Amino acid sequence: MDASDLADSLGVKGSVNDDGFAAELVPLELARAEALFAARRWADAREAFEMLGRLVSLPDDRDLAGLRVAEC
Repeated sequence: MDASDLADSLGVKGSVNDDGFAAELVPLELARAEALFAARRWADAREAFEMLGRLVSLPDDRDLAGLRVAEC
């Protein structure tokens, strides 16, 4: 199952970028990454924030992802 199939199964409608990631899932992935960071699961949080850093389009989200990667 790829990201577009997952988005369809979750009922997410919208565009999927070149990486196969639905823009509507960014806030959910950001919350997930923050939860991993708060739980001190550094490796998992770092992986999640590195992915988000490549995928997000808002500068604030990109800056936050970069900061969290550095903190992990």
